[in-house]
Amino acid sequence: MASNLKKGLTLLRAPVNSMAYAARRRMRWERGAPVLVNELKDDLFAYLGTKDRRRCERREGELLDSYDLTGLRTCSSRIDYRENLYLVDALESLLTDQVEIPARDLRVVDVGSKNWNYVFGLERFWRHVDQGEGRRVEMLGFEIDGHGVYRNLRSRCDYARAYVAQTGNSRVDYRVDDFMACDQTAVDAVTMFYPFMTRYALLQWGLPLSCFGPGDLLRRALTVLRPGGVLVVFNQTATERDILHGLLTRLGADIVCAEPLRSKLVHYHHRAVDRWATVACTQHEGAQGATPTVSLRV
Repeated sequence: MASNLKKGLTLLRAPVNSMAYAARRRMRWERGAPVLVNELKDDLFAYLGTKDRRRCERREGELLDSYDLTGLRTCSSRIDYRENLYLVDALESLLTDQVEIPARDLRVVDVGSKNWNYVFGLERFWRHVDQGEGRRVEMLGFEIDGHGVYRNLRSRCDYARAYVAQTGNSRVDYRVDDFMACDQTAVDAVTMFYPFMTRYALLQWGLPLSCFGPGDLLRRALTVLRPGGVLVVFNQTATERDILHGLLTRLGADIVCAEPLRSKLVHYHHRAVDRWATVACTQHEGAQGATPTVSLRV
């Protein structure tokens, strides 16, 4: 009953969200990229018991070496660094045994990038996965509400540009724009980390209902992928995972794999036990014609 009441009250925020969102889009607030703060990484997993802490320290060392994360470790907050470790660890677990990633250059689109504090780990993952010495990666992040302002009067896009610069990759770019207007084609991978599968979650974040359209978003993602490209979606809950899978099925898609995201690399791990990751792949070009249908079969 209390949950239903809370959701009902959240719906009352819709008009306010619409006005605030329109104001942010008009103002387009930016102050320039901030200087990112570095924090010491001593005892990074102090929130864990001895056994789990040692396990996470070993895993950090593996990821640090495999994905060249030293530059991030020496210039990041503890929270941002752990978030990147968490993401790279999950992507490696999810993709390396399920999808054959080509050794050639890759084009990647990330949808709903927020302030993109995870771009370093994401870029390094695609650069080095199954290609130790590294491949060239072109990556584009879309955030529809990139002019949201923090208490320090910096915007999401201000921080995103600082995080992008940290990668040292001139082919990484961040756009405050609607992914539905994306003009990209033949993309190798599309990532969506915690997209809004319910109106309640969208309103809680502060967006207007006019921005809600998970089915359209997925359809667009499948359209920009090349044949054989990969779609990766993380969800906050099993309920959102089920909604995602239902939408993919209605789009004629098959799921390659779905796994729970249970990792203690982040300090809030006890609150994230219901997270899920899903991978789907577009159909490889075959003998059916020049324009293959989307089936997401490997």
